[in-house]
Amino acid sequence: MQKLFDNTELFTRSEWARFLGIPESSISEWLEDKSLPRPDLIRMTIDLVENSAEAKKEYLNEFEGMTNLPSAEISPLFHLMGNTLNDYMNETFMDLGRRLRNLSVSQQIKVLEKGCIGPVTS
Repeated sequence: MQKLFDNTELFTRSEWARFLGIPESSISEWLEDKSLPRPDLIRMTIDLVENSAEAKKEYLNEFEGMTNLPSAEISPLFHLMGNTLNDYMNETFMDLGRRLRNLSVSQQIKVLEKGCIGPVTS
């Protein structure tokens, strides 16, 4: 994902955060494997890069190439993803609701405000 944020030349990280409606620190947490972005935020990122005439598409192709790899090969947070990143991205809002149900209220707020699933440090 780092290349989608940093190399497509669409936005700065600050602008990405504003576009996605999350704190900029969330993006850093995702890229440092401290937490996972919510599936809808991954899809928003992909959709913008896909539909932008200015974006460098090779980074999108590279990202999409890894979406069907076993999640254990792409992230230490694989246990939060399921079998593949593609499976995780296809999670429905009902699935998100089920995930939230098992969290404390403060954890639910972090997931919704920060756009992260998993251990959040800040």
